[in-house]
Amino acid sequence: MQPQTQTSPPRAKAKAKRSPRAQRSRSVDIQLLAAELAERLKQEAKQHSFTSDFLFGAQQRYVTDTARYRLVLGSRRCGKSTAAVWLLIDSATNHAGSANIYIALSLKSAKKIIWRELLDRLDFFGIGHEANHGELSVRFPNGSTIELFGCKNEQEADRCGRGRKFRVVIVDECNSHGSYLSYLVFDILRPATIGVAGSSISLLGTPPPRKAGAFYGAIKQALAGEVWAYHSWTFADNTPLLAAEGQTAEEIIEAEAKLRNVPIDDPSILREFRGQLVEDPDALICALSEINFKATVRPTLMCPPPCILTG
Repeated sequence: MQPQTQTSPPRAKAKAKRSPRAQRSRSVDIQLLAAELAERLKQEAKQHSFTSDFLFGAQQRYVTDTARYRLVLGSRRCGKSTAAVWLLIDSATNHAGSANIYIALSLKSAKKIIWRELLDRLDFFGIGHEANHGELSVRFPNGSTIELFGCKNEQEADRCGRGRKFRVVIVDECNSHGSYLSYLVFDILRPATIGVAGSSISLLGTPPPRKAGAFYGAIKQALAGEVWAYHSWTFADNTPLLAAEGQTAEEIIEAEAKLRNVPIDDPSILREFRGQLVEDPDALICALSEINFKATVRPTLMCPPPCILTG
């Protein structure tokens, strides 16, 4: 009897070797998938930043407003500059080649107000950029820029934007700018935004100490629903600030009034902490009084001109 030979099961056919064309196609598919995933993560991060941890309701409404002219009137520490940072970043990252500027009373002031926060936000979200600490400007891989300027007269206004074009323009500390603010906005900045898709100009500030001047005129227009889209909030809306302070807004206001030795309805409290438009003659360095003002004669100042407003 012949021994039975065992036969091994048939081997599976070896997989056909991928052709170079198939390999290239698979490589392209992976690249497209990676690009799509990166875009989804970017959009999720952007949506998250606007809706939860970084911007509260009033800030979100300002940043997402589509009005071409916007005005923000708020108290101290209400988060106006934080909203400004997000508007600048949103424009620069989502609109390639756009030029975006932030203007404060001085370059030193602009640096103190938003420069560090701007760089921190870019680093936090891993947004590629090149910062020029000398010029206070940021350049992005897509060709967009964010620049900081200071402006305290017409000559500096010319340097801010004459001969250029911008997508987002933010003028901060408007309560402290002088009569040149109209020149800056209408002669320099407004023409620089003409023809730029989605361009906007924003005026930010606390209530001025007097119901007069260019910023107050813009506030009146905004309140009347004319020209400027009106946004207003106070530090009481800034929930992250209150959480960090561990006090309610009213407790902070009461403590501040006590520290200043003034009632809680003092004009300085109403302006700076409640964001209300009230006359505040004590905020004038060169205040008019019965001594230097007579209705029958031309007013004179107790100190050399120009009279500087603070607020």
